[in-house]
Amino acid sequence: MTDREQNSIYYYLQNESFVKWVLNPTDELNHYWSRWLQEKPDQRHVITQARAFIQSAKIRHNPRISSEAHNRILLNAVANNQRKNRQEQRIGVSSRRSYWSVAAALILLIGFIGFGWLRDTTDEHQAVVEKVPTVNIKETKAGEKLDLMLPDGSHVRLNSLSSITYPSNFEEGAREVKISGEVFFEVVRDITRPFVVGAGATKTTVLGTSFNINSFDQTGEDMITVASGKVSVEPLDQSGASQQVYLTKGDQALYISQGYALEKRQVSLEYYLAWKDNIIIFRDEPLSEVFKRLERWYGVSFEIADEMTQASCRIHAQFNNESLENVLRSMQAVHEFEFQIEGKMIYIRGSGCE
Repeated sequence: MTDREQNSIYYYLQNESFVKWVLNPTDELNHYWSRWLQEKPDQRHVITQARAFIQSAKIRHNPRISSEAHNRILLNAVANNQRKNRQEQRIGVSSRRSYWSVAAALILLIGFIGFGWLRDTTDEHQAVVEKVPTVNIKETKAGEKLDLMLPDGSHVRLNSLSSITYPSNFEEGAREVKISGEVFFEVVRDITRPFVVGAGATKTTVLGTSFNINSFDQTGEDMITVASGKVSVEPLDQSGASQQVYLTKGDQALYISQGYALEKRQVSLEYYLAWKDNIIIFRDEPLSEVFKRLERWYGVSFEIADEMTQASCRIHAQFNNESLENVLRSMQAVHEFEFQIEGKMIYIRGSGCE
């Protein structure tokens, strides 16, 4: 398959795996197509168009046809066109003509459904039960990170001990998701459907942009950092004075639940976004906080001697995809302590810091 063919919407409409992913996503398909987009970022636009084209054939005017039946019809239409295309290729029909034949087939399918020309075999007096959209929940454990493709083509990356909840398909109106922990978003622009993220005590709304949300429950703080575009942030609890801030590149919103305070400030994007590239940065941070972050990052637990917990050690360092042992040895060179690694347990002993 040439790059030119892969850059065509037709290529994806003819790809059975792609169509199945759009209609009935599974973990395996999500993983495959997420990796595909990572390796071929230049095709994000054409993939988004192909997804929108397939999703536009969703049944809206005839609720008696189940979504499963509709998906089978669409998959069969694509499969039949694949066979027809192979026959036409043998006699020299162009791929452009084949593309339009797929388009025509899908448009006719939408038209048939819209006018109610398709009928199922159920009794016409049988009650119709509305299908509730499937909700997906993805989580990461300590030491894990996860890349996902959302139904609209937006890309997300979950940090360790994080989760995201989203529907299998975004309906009309807002594209709504909920998260906990830390998640980086690259949102596909859609001016007709704002992208809304519920995290901790805040709601973040965008049309199309990239941003990071840090909202671990135990901290009582939500931090929204913008890498590109523009977002709005507001508290979910507006019982007090109404608060809302607008952020652009380099801005961060900090919401502290205990005091119901929403603050806007300029920050270093490198410090807050480095994690998504497997880089961990410490900026003059106390040793106790450093060990907490290392626990989450590497999926381990630390047992620290009393003299070390009471010490005023601070760490200023950056580690790029380093092993835990290398990180500890680098810290050991600056602050005198001994460590012992036993599986997932790390024992720290020392006399403290000068």
